[in-house]
Amino acid sequence: EAMLEKKIIYIVYICLLHLVYCIIDDITIDSSCLHKTDYHFNQNPPIENHHLRKALKEYELMHMESTNREDPVKAFERPYVKGDVKSKYVYVYAGSSGLGNRLLSIVSAFLLSLLTNRVLIIYSPHYDFREILCTPFPNSTWVLPHDVKIPAGKTIGKYSVTNAVTDFSTVDAEIIYIQDAEQYYLTDFFLNNHFIDRLQQLFPGRNVGTVLLKYLIHPTNDLWAEIVSTYEQHERGALTVGIQVRNPVLSAVSCLKCLPPLPSNTHIFVASLGNQVESLHKHNSEWKVTQKYAEGGEKHDKQQVYTALHDIFLLSMCDRIVISVRSTFGYLIMAFKGSLCPIAGNNLHTSGTDKDECSWPNSHEICNHVGYASMMQLNSSGKIYYRGDIHPAILTDPCVDYMSGVRLNTARKLK
Repeated sequence: EAMLEKKIIYIVYICLLHLVYCIIDDITIDSSCLHKTDYHFNQNPPIENHHLRKALKEYELMHMESTNREDPVKAFERPYVKGDVKSKYVYVYAGSSGLGNRLLSIVSAFLLSLLTNRVLIIYSPHYDFREILCTPFPNSTWVLPHDVKIPAGKTIGKYSVTNAVTDFSTVDAEIIYIQDAEQYYLTDFFLNNHFIDRLQQLFPGRNVGTVLLKYLIHPTNDLWAEIVSTYEQHERGALTVGIQVRNPVLSAVSCLKCLPPLPSNTHIFVASLGNQVESLHKHNSEWKVTQKYAEGGEKHDKQQVYTALHDIFLLSMCDRIVISVRSTFGYLIMAFKGSLCPIAGNNLHTSGTDKDECSWPNSHEICNHVGYASMMQLNSSGKIYYRGDIHPAILTDPCVDYMSGVRLNTARKLK
């Protein structure tokens, strides 16, 4: 009862704190999306940085004015004009890779929009993102209707995003279309002197991904209700454990080696394409195990996107979690959880032969898999040089689970 009372007091405190921030900055509380206001699971802590709250508020107003017009088609086919100012746009294609890569690309494109005063629009030709995600900005839309073509603009392909990022001050296109760049390339912004002061002001702790993901990504009401229903299957007082099995050589049982011994009163939630329930029950018959979806293989269709988002949020709510090596799906779980967790699988900094080896990241920021590849290139003499103004070693660290990847370091100071 004492624990329950403390939890209720904490929830009330978070609600009041969020309300105070909203009143101070004149932020609209969107009650139509239940996940945004469900403080019971503490999924949406208030943004405490005043500069970031102000920037997001200004962006929301710009986005609303640019997209919430009488004729929705014209809202996308013709730029919004207010006085002498014409809206600029970033269109991001989100349609070919897995959900993890798509969401990371959207977050990266949003930071580009925020830094360059542009309106973010998602182009998803295969399904409507609004069927799985709430619109994060009040009284507006952020998804391009299927019957509207993307206006002509500057197209940035998969391997040229970093060039545009590190030399973006020279790009003045009204419309930018980011095509097939489904990576977490926002780490590259920190290499550009044109952006670094603003980034240090908005994200002094360099926790960009975790903050913006929680601001942008909210499951629809039906999906959130299903997530909560699945999570509440565990008995009161039970330890909840979330295990994500992505690598085909891993199993849920082998992932358990990354955790201390679990008590008999444990409820394990599993996210995997293959069925892991039977092997876990054989390992310990006293544990409760829930795996709602096991689809057998990657399809990247609407249903699998729905189930993937269900499992990402479900596992992020657990007391303890284990994620799989080199998985953007797993990175999202850790980011929404907001705390470090072990990564199961091969560690590329060792021999790479022990599939049960566990590693701990030095930050819950997300790994950019193409980090070093995108930051470096050869000059005419065949020597490696860095594209940006700032050496990546100052603000980034190698990923523990991906040799060519980098993570933003949330502790090191920029001198």
